[in-house]
Amino acid sequence: MRSYLLSLSFITILTISSVCAQKDELTFNFFGQDAATSEAVALEKVMVRNVTQDCDTTVYGPDPQLTLEYTNGVDELRAKAFFVSTVYPNPFSRAATLDLQLAEPQIMTIRLINLQGMVVSNYSALFKSGTHAIKFHIPIAGMYYAEISNLKTFRTLKLVCKTSSSASPFTIHCEEMNAKALNMKQGLEINAFVFKPGDELQLIASAESYPDEIILDAPTSGQDFTFAMRPVPIANFMVEDESGVFPFTTSFIDMSERNPTSWEWNFGDGWLSTLQNNVHTFETSGYYTITLVAGNAYGTDTLIMVDFIHVKDIELVCDTTSGYAPLVVNFYGLCNVPDITSWTWDFGDGQSSNEQNPTHTYMEPGSYNNVTLTVTSGGNVYTDEVIIHVFNDLAEVNFTADITDGWVPQTIHFTSYTNISNPTGYQWSFGDGTGSYDVNPVHTYDNIGTYTVVLSVYNSNGVKTESKEDYITIRYCPGSVQDAEGNIYGAVGIGTNCWMSENLNMGTRINAALGAQTDNGVVEKFCYDNQEANCDTYGGLYQWDELLQYETGEGTQGLCPDDWHVATKTEFADMIGFLGGSEVAANKLKSTTGWYGFGGNGTNESGFNALPGGRFWGFEDFDHIYEVAHFWLTHNDSEWSAYIHYTDDLGYISAGQVIGFSARCVKDNTMKK
Repeated sequence: MRSYLLSLSFITILTISSVCAQKDELTFNFFGQDAATSEAVALEKVMVRNVTQDCDTTVYGPDPQLTLEYTNGVDELRAKAFFVSTVYPNPFSRAATLDLQLAEPQIMTIRLINLQGMVVSNYSALFKSGTHAIKFHIPIAGMYYAEISNLKTFRTLKLVCKTSSSASPFTIHCEEMNAKALNMKQGLEINAFVFKPGDELQLIASAESYPDEIILDAPTSGQDFTFAMRPVPIANFMVEDESGVFPFTTSFIDMSERNPTSWEWNFGDGWLSTLQNNVHTFETSGYYTITLVAGNAYGTDTLIMVDFIHVKDIELVCDTTSGYAPLVVNFYGLCNVPDITSWTWDFGDGQSSNEQNPTHTYMEPGSYNNVTLTVTSGGNVYTDEVIIHVFNDLAEVNFTADITDGWVPQTIHFTSYTNISNPTGYQWSFGDGTGSYDVNPVHTYDNIGTYTVVLSVYNSNGVKTESKEDYITIRYCPGSVQDAEGNIYGAVGIGTNCWMSENLNMGTRINAALGAQTDNGVVEKFCYDNQEANCDTYGGLYQWDELLQYETGEGTQGLCPDDWHVATKTEFADMIGFLGGSEVAANKLKSTTGWYGFGGNGTNESGFNALPGGRFWGFEDFDHIYEVAHFWLTHNDSEWSAYIHYTDDLGYISAGQVIGFSARCVKDNTMKK
């Protein structure tokens, strides 16, 4: 039998057909699985080493596949993914780097995100194939995430910056590297990997934060390989404070991932602990390296934070280190050394103070690098320094809302405006205990009240805030209201008032006549043409005194439900103004059916649902049904009526008290239920 060797370009292995022109392929698929939970684990890469032939190649995740197509003796490569190395160093002081490896040119986006979810730096470009060094400069200590993505997938890595360094902005710098020097196997540059079915293979799988796993096999055909990735803990911790004056006490809180069961702490001063969380006191000044070893049944992980804790003889403390001119800074001197004879402050701008806790105002923009506190004690001199950054206050922040006076529940669209250069984050407070980090958020208020809205916009210079006190008012209008007889009416909020959306219809129908409704203890009403069915449709027609129950005064309850009153002329005028004025309001107030003539119906955009119920004009005379809606209005102890005509004419008349008109009620107080 004729023996053979196959040369592999990147990822695979095949069976050669006896027919030269025929295409065959042999495929290995690689998968990761958490050994504890059996959940899928995305692999970063798998190195395939042919022990028999002494050669190797590497395929990259998240689900690596090794496939070779063979046609006429030509090996064809398929490479589509990207690979991201771990961050180095990590933790770091000012800058960290990761390597991005691409098998083919593609558009990549790299974002740096802080713990609040704000994107503090962003970089997007078309990258060539090969290896690229991505360097992050982080000026403010803390934890961050680097997000690397193409059009199909993304990877996220954690970065820990130990110390704040300077006023330089957050930056992402990309540099193309020598791929061959890094031994990156990609494209057709991968040579000399050969395989013969039955050769012994060593498969080494790598996944983020998991130890490498190895499988040995001698496959004779394509198959799937699943690596059991051991969930070794990822050691991590946080502290209450990183620096202070001796004796300095701080709390260490374990933040390790993947269910550690054991902890070994070394505080750098000779003290050890096996507790999960600790409160420790450093008795002398100096820098202390903190070590945490977190372990479980699958292994251990070690985190070493070099010179992480700084214990001082004295400490210069200020309430802010950056802002816009004029910048007021409150300074505090903390010191446990005995017999202090002097406090000397140098503010770095030519001004000084001998107080222990002075306040100083920086008038000019600039970086003040030598702000120093000097304390003299028993012939010894102790110092501490801080940098103050003052920026030119040309920044403006503003915002608007599409609705500032609404009805619960009310959804409001906010729009921000700012001339701040390169904003890195937006933070909203809506005044109801909630907020948002969106540029232009949408928020729903679920409770009655008046709310102050605050927007803060961040960039590398600091933060600029705009606050609008009592900016949003949220009112209450029930969906329905019930009168004293149990009749239920719809209700609608229009402008700042809550109106009944149906005509009042309570009382006993009597035949219409001038002065027929009397103060006899019985609620009486007229129905158009003395027909009860018209009251069912259009509501009752009331004489002035009967509607107001023989009381006078603007805002009188009359026949309206409790906490409601007969509509006033002022309230009706306010509604007309809210709807755009008398020229357009009638069409928005009229119902969509029931009005006389072509084009007589309205849009009822307001929800008021005005019906053309006509009037009782005197003696036994009813008129204008289908044509006019009349509503009694109180105004300065006198009777008025608003009318809406089918021609969209709208206005007011002062009528006699014995005329019969429709009535609408308005809620007394929209700021309570």
